[in-house]
Formats: sequence, C-alpha cells, structure tokens
Amino acid sequence: MPAPPTPVGQAASTALTGLFGALLDDAALFPPGNAAMADALSAHPHHLAGTYGFMVGRFLCPASRVPELAQAWLRSEPLTVGLIADTGLDGLSDAITQIVTDPQLDLGAVEIVLPAGPAPEALGDILAALPAVTGYVELPRGQNWSTDLDAIAAAGREAKFRTGGATRGAVPAPEELAAFITACVARRVAFKCTAGLHHAICGVEDEAGNTQHGFLNVLLATQAAIFGEDDEEIVGWLREGSAEVIVHALRAMHEHDARRIRTSFIGFGSCSVTEPVNELTELGLL
Repeated sequence: MPAPPTPVGQAASTALTGLFGALLDDAALFPPGNAAMADALSAHPHHLAGTYGFMVGRFLCPASRVPELAQAWLRSEPLTVGLIADTGLDGLSDAITQIVTDPQLDLGAVEIVLPAGPAPEALGDILAALPAVTGYVELPRGQNWSTDLDAIAAAGREAKFRTGGATRGAVPAPEELAAFITACVARRVAFKCTAGLHHAICGVEDEAGNTQHGFLNVLLATQAAIFGEDDEEIVGWLREGSAEVIVHALRAMHEHDARRIRTSFIGFGSCSVTEPVNELTELGLL
C-alpha cells in the first residue's frame, strides 16, 4: 500500500532541520566574544548536547592557539576543529600536524585568507598547502573574483566571504554579497560566511553603524541564485526585513531545496551559538 502523505507541518520541520543542520560553527574564541579558551571549550560540549546541537558545527581555533587548545581539551571524545590560518601560510603546516597527530583532536576544515592585490601565485600556494579536508579560501572584498573562483572550483575547494567587522563599512552592500553568492553558485563552489551574521534577519545596526545581514536572508538569497533568479530577486532577499515573509518562505521550502541550498551555503561562524538559536526559536523555526 502507498505510504500515507506526510503532514504539512512535519514536512516543513524536516526541511528546516536539514536547512539548519551544522549551519553554525562555534567561533567563541573570536571577536567580539573573545572567550577564554577554557570557557569556550567548556561550553562547546553543552551546545552539542542541547536540543539545538544538530545546528552546531566545528569548533573554530586560530592556528597560533593550537598548542593551547591541545593542552586545554581534556575530554575523552575528540574535538572537531576548524583551523583558522591567522598567520597565513606561516606555521600552518605545524598547526595541521599537531591536530592530525593528536588523538583527541579531529581536523574538520582549514580556513585561510587570500591576500588582497594582484598576486596570482598566492592562491596557487594556498591551494597547494591545503590538506585533504574542507578548505575555505577567504576572498578579499572589492576585487574581481572570477579568476580566483575559477581556480578554487578547479581545485575542488570552497570559498569564504567576510560579511561584517568592527569598523564602518565592514558589512558589504547587498549587491556585493549577492554578486559573490551568484558567482559561487554558477561555479558550484560551496561557500561560508564569516563575521557579521549575528542575527536571523537583516536590519539590525551594529556599534559601528553598519546594517547587518541576516543568515536567513543569505539562505533564501542562495536559493534564488540556485533557481536562476535575476540579480534584483537575489538582492531583494538579502534586503527582506519582514519576519512574516521570511518565515513563510522557509516553511514552504521542500526538503530537496533545503539540501540544495546547504550544498552551496555551508554555514557561518558566530562567537555566540545561543543568539542565533534564540532568534530562530522566537521566530518559531526551532
């Protein structure tokens, strides 16, 4: 006999669970939170064990602090680490070696910034240095990304884009972020965002006077890019400030489309795990 139809509410819940799974990397060590290593490591297992634990991804750690991390992680289960190459290529190999040779640490990803300026050999050096795990190359703002994204796609790597910061102008305009999303989707380059995605929906002004993007807006803008919508539609989703409109769009999403979105937009790091979770809860999405 055919299976009974899935209730609408249950289908939406399944799609949203897939949409939010491992969306949020734990960046407690980074600004503006700047948590102490011991405090960040103490909180991380509690996040994973919570009802929202399915949303929590890797624990992000600067390469320069890996010795401190290894000494402070005292639990029996391995810690999945997203390694941030804060020193560039200098010292990256040593940090990777320390993680992969420590049975209590598991290297989940490496993230490194591509220096700004015309230096095509720099990207080649970075791509050659990345180990056989997920490898994000953060592209500088204000440049033409076409050649860099072509090289990243050919290498089977991922891209990263900075969506915020502590200074005026650190948040890219919706048009700039939309151009990055579209360029990645066109090349089937998976991407993540870093900094500034502190809220579910856009429109909140930070201390520097920047209007922040919302991570739900980025998810829906990514969907629009995947569907081949024009630039105006993609930018429109990044500008959409109505909680009612966004929640309706997410609840109407099919599970298949949620998987397609997350194949492109891998997620983002946040110095606070609970703030995004609390906002999703308030919106009735968790």
